[in-house]
Amino acid sequence: PEIAEELRVDILVEGSVRWMAGDRLQMTIQVVDGPSDRNLWAESYNRDLSDVLNLQHEITRTISRETGISLTPEESRHLSFAQSVDPEAYRLLLQGKYFADGLNLNPYRAIEFFEKAIKVDTNYALAYAELAVIYTVYYIEEDFSRDETYQKGIAAAQKALELDSLSAVAHAAIAMLKLWHDWDWTGAEKEFKRAINLDPGGTDGYRGYISFLVAVGREKEGLEVIQKVLDHDPVSPRTNMHAGWTYLHFEKYEQAIKQLTYTAEMSPTASWPHTQLAWAYAAKGDHEKALEECKWLEEHYPKRSHYTIGWIYAFAGQTEKALNMLRNLEENYQSNPGYAYQIAKIYAALGNHDKAFEWLEIAYQQRLLNFVLFKSVSKPNHPPLGFLRSDPRYWDLLKRLNFPEN
Repeated sequence: PEIAEELRVDILVEGSVRWMAGDRLQMTIQVVDGPSDRNLWAESYNRDLSDVLNLQHEITRTISRETGISLTPEESRHLSFAQSVDPEAYRLLLQGKYFADGLNLNPYRAIEFFEKAIKVDTNYALAYAELAVIYTVYYIEEDFSRDETYQKGIAAAQKALELDSLSAVAHAAIAMLKLWHDWDWTGAEKEFKRAINLDPGGTDGYRGYISFLVAVGREKEGLEVIQKVLDHDPVSPRTNMHAGWTYLHFEKYEQAIKQLTYTAEMSPTASWPHTQLAWAYAAKGDHEKALEECKWLEEHYPKRSHYTIGWIYAFAGQTEKALNMLRNLEENYQSNPGYAYQIAKIYAALGNHDKAFEWLEIAYQQRLLNFVLFKSVSKPNHPPLGFLRSDPRYWDLLKRLNFPEN
């Protein structure tokens, strides 16, 4: 009962998997009534690993029937397709997902395993879809060529859909690319909703859709969706990180700090929770704690900390430190054009509007993906870009971004 109460669910599905000799799996599933702890149904299966996808579909249909929970038409249609998978390709896919999940991410290793899975089984739709997602998620990474990453991501997603038009993961990847690369607000929302309808229990579609809702400023929906994802996947560091990020963008600073602190405890060596915590504390006006987070980032990620936290030093009154970081970014701009947006943020925090808009224009001409969140991060009094709202150039830039009306 305690677990059901904590997860806020009425029915629990418990399972165990044992690897047997000769690529055989033994899987035991039981369905438990949460409040009473009464066993509603249980079954054991012994199957070949190559039949694991069909087994998952069979179990889903059985649980639906035994619990009286209705499947959507999309779910029923998807479950009707018989699918087999090469055991070695499946192992490689799982290894790739290990490196793709969590906050200490290793995109190179994830890509390596997904590509190996495809080499083993060239018709493995899910491997193509996961490859598309990893390219999409790391589209922002400075170590990747953005054009090359986009081309590889869209190609993998299209191949996945060619093999399986009902792949929710592939539709989520397409949606993310429409959002971050194309700035196609309408097309992105359509694809996100398609992904969610295909797999209401999945997280890829929901997490991406939250990014869209944050970008366009639909706060009520965004908070509802992130709570739904947290209820579904409460122990995932990535989900908890995304929740903290969502609260931060909707200016729920206390919630953001609580959520991000919890995430940092879950993944003590990850940089993202501390980067977002520094921002949350700064926005809240707690400069001391913001600078503590900046210090942690400089100690643990010295080569990258200047990229994201220079504006916080400026905002906290440590002008000389901010100027040093600014010089570093400007000196390295030619080899890292993505720095333009961060340079603009530091100038905005220093109060130099002319230089801030000069660099924002450079960033805009490059179509840097940071502009997807420009509306969200430039709300009134939201540091540092919110300080630019009194300037007509801010409204001209916002108009050119063509955000949808809420």
